[in-house]
Amino acid sequence: MADNIKKEYLENPYLLDIQEASVYTKLSTSYLYKLVARKGIPHTRLGYKILFNKFDLDKWLEEKSVAVN
Repeated sequence: MADNIKKEYLENPYLLDIQEASVYTKLSTSYLYKLVARKGIPHTRLGYKILFNKFDLDKWLEEKSVAVN
């Protein structure tokens, strides 16, 4: 059962791992790790794997760009 859930999560095209999220957001992986540790960015964990939802990242980036402007 748990293996099926993991497989479903990992095959979801809207979920990004840390490297993919780095490319997507143009932020370094080390900065993303810091944000995750501070709970400063929306993410989920699947065991030791950190995953980011594209929709949540888009919303988070939009909120951050409004705050900067």
